[in-house]
Amino acid sequence: YTEEIKSKINSLNKNEESFYKWYYSFNEVSKFINKEKFDYIFWIDAFGVEWMSLVELLLSNKKYNIENKYIARVDLPSTTEVNRYNYENLKYIQDFDKFIHNNIYSYPKTIINEIEKIKEIIEKLVIQKGKRAIIISDHGLSALVRLNESSKNFKQAEHEGRYIHSETASSFQSDENYILKDNYVISLKHTSLSLKPLREVHGGCTPEEVLVPVIIFNSISDYKKNQDIYNIILINEEVNIKNQLITAEISPKPNKRVFAVINGKRIEMEENDKNNQYSTNLDIKKSGKYTLEVKIGDFSKKFSINIKSGIKEEELF
Repeated sequence: YTEEIKSKINSLNKNEESFYKWYYSFNEVSKFINKEKFDYIFWIDAFGVEWMSLVELLLSNKKYNIENKYIARVDLPSTTEVNRYNYENLKYIQDFDKFIHNNIYSYPKTIINEIEKIKEIIEKLVIQKGKRAIIISDHGLSALVRLNESSKNFKQAEHEGRYIHSETASSFQSDENYILKDNYVISLKHTSLSLKPLREVHGGCTPEEVLVPVIIFNSISDYKKNQDIYNIILINEEVNIKNQLITAEISPKPNKRVFAVINGKRIEMEENDKNNQYSTNLDIKKSGKYTLEVKIGDFSKKFSINIKSGIKEEELF
């Protein structure tokens, strides 16, 4: 545990304010899933940022196309219980997490075994041709906590001293070693709140525990990154205020979610029975002319639409 690491964590996680400043600068995992449409969602338990480049290489070796990769934050405390995902097409993979919890850390043997375990997991990931997938996780792991003596001796601490779940958490005094969140007392630095752990741990606030990779990949033939260009035709550029159904015809058929953006509001457009048509009901209170933007991933196209009131004034004379 070097002075450089100690100095860095004491700066980043000096207190609650400094921690949240960098923590909230990252998007949460759900934002990446809800933004687009995926045929497969792979949740690899305990998959930390340090494994991103290895997984990218392994996916490329399987001839999959890497679309994008990001670093995201998980909720606190950084545990599976708090960060459970519930999506369609989700496959939950626990092999890596089970290996961590069932084995005492031994350098360098543990790292070698972890590499092999990651390789096994990625080798089993298979997606059909022309499909898109995303890899997410619920938390990362810290091996550095093992190298420090405990800062406290809270016997009720869970996850090898990374946090305490207590109805009286708010009664704990302010301390540089932890933060208070809801009914949790959460370790802020590379020190345990109870005994010194023997394994890699999670649940606390260190970067390696709360930051996870998000990897988007596909099996689309002749795929070129950033090639997304769509021809979008708005079927109806004028609608009645009482029936604000907007329909767009899009080609080629997108593998991503389609959104309509109007007045700063983002509304998902659902696919119709008709080929390549997507519709949604707007919720505009006043008639008039508006700018409507249809967004598919990073691609977008703007249209001018007219919302009619439906009221026609009659001649009085």
